[in-house]
Amino acid sequence: ATSGETDNVSSGSISDTTIDGDAFGLFATVTRALTIDGAAISNSLADGVLLHRSVTETSITDTTSNGNGGVGFLVDRGASGARLTRVTASHNAEEGIKVDGEALAVGASASGASTTTTSDNHILNGVVRDNARTGIEVVGGNDVEISGNTITGNQEGIVVRAAAQSPTIVNNTVNNQVGFTTVPSDARST
Repeated sequence: ATSGETDNVSSGSISDTTIDGDAFGLFATVTRALTIDGAAISNSLADGVLLHRSVTETSITDTTSNGNGGVGFLVDRGASGARLTRVTASHNAEEGIKVDGEALAVGASASGASTTTTSDNHILNGVVRDNARTGIEVVGGNDVEISGNTITGNQEGIVVRAAAQSPTIVNNTVNNQVGFTTVPSDARST
C-alpha cells in the first residue's frame, strides 16, 4: 500500500513484484507519480490494483492482475491521470478494468469532498479476458481513452455509462463476450 496525507503526498515505484493472496493486491491513496512496472497481482480477496482518492499521474505497465475477488484494475473516484499500458486483467470476480470518474460528492459535503469528475485516464494495448462481469467499464468522468486492447470472454466487452464525457474508444478487438458491448453516442470510436 502507498498512502500519503493531504499536505504530504506519497510517490514511488514498484517493479518486478509478485503479490498473491492479500486483501488488496496494491492499494494507493493520496499519491502522485506512482510507477508500477512488471508486477503480478493475483488472488486478492478484493481488488487487484486499487487507485483510490487523490491518486494522480500513475503509470502501470506490463502488469497482470488475475483471479481477484473484485476488480482487476480499479481507478476509483478521485483518481485521475492514470495510464495503464500493456496490462493483463483476467479471471477476476468483477470487472477486468474499471474507471470510475464520477465526482466524490454531488454537492456540498461535510467532508469537503470534491464535486469535480476525474479525467485523463488511459487504457492502452492491454489484454482483458474471462472476467465475470465487464471487460472494461467506464463510469462517468472525462477524456478516457481505451485504445488497442484485446477484450474477450467477459460478460460484457466495453461499457461506458453515467454521462462519461468525450471517451475515445479506438482500435480495440472485442470478441466472444457472453453479453454485449455498450458505447455511448458521443464516444469517438472505430
